[in-house]
Parts: sequence; structure tokens; C-alpha cells
Amino acid sequence: MADGQLPKAIVFKNPKPRVAAILKEINDFLAGTNGETGTEAFQLWDILTSLRGPDALELPGTEGLGEVYVDNSDVESVKISTTGLIRHVCFPDVPFGRLPVTSCEDSEMIRDLRMRMYEKHASYNRHFYGHIDQAFQALGIEWREVNK
Repeated sequence: MADGQLPKAIVFKNPKPRVAAILKEINDFLAGTNGETGTEAFQLWDILTSLRGPDALELPGTEGLGEVYVDNSDVESVKISTTGLIRHVCFPDVPFGRLPVTSCEDSEMIRDLRMRMYEKHASYNRHFYGHIDQAFQALGIEWREVNK
């Protein structure tokens, strides 16, 4: 495979050359091509996974049945207080509004929201919160603190 080309398994039809090169770099990192450890790969995977955020949250008693939508304000609250903060930490120079995503600095209000949503949803949304917790650790973000 030539530099900057994607493996055949990737579904993109015509990525721009820089996008293809970045995806190849991520692929090589996750595969350990240049000696990256499994720990490093898992850290990157958890961060990449957490950037997406939840589209839905499971309700108690529905574990394993697929995601069940709850009050959309809870989904947005979880996304703002976790995913939004991770996006801000990972990409601090991306101006607000450049991409159609939630990104926010931490504050007392965001920290309090994060704690309320964790207490309400973490016990039955372990998969999502597992990635978020690992991403927070990899990035040095504290759950119970205001991160500046």
C-alpha cells in the first residue's frame, strides 16, 4: 500500500489525501506498526470512541437489549459534560461553530452536570462510561474537579 492510501477495508470512497494520510497514521498507531504498545493503542481508541458521545442511554432493566432512548436532555447533558470536554481538551484550537459538534471548557456548572449524569446513568451505561473514564484518565481529566 502506498503512503497515504487507506487499507481496502476502510469504506471511504474518495478521502482527501491528507484525510487518508491521517487515517493511515491512526491505523498504523492502533496496529502497533511503529512499536506502539497495546496500552497506547487502547488509550487512543478510548479517546477516539469518546469523541462520538452517546446518541442514546439505556434505561435500568434494559441492559443487553440495545440502547433505549431516554429524555433527550439527559443525552445532551451527558454529551456536553463528558464528550464536549474531551473534544475541547483534544482540539482546543478549533473555533466554536467550525464543526457541528458540542465542545466546551470545563466549569463548575459542567462538573456538577457531569457528576449528576454519572450518578444517574453510569451503572447501566457501563460501555459508554468505560470509554469515557479511560479517555479521562489518558487525558488527565478529573471527574470531580473543574479542569482548566
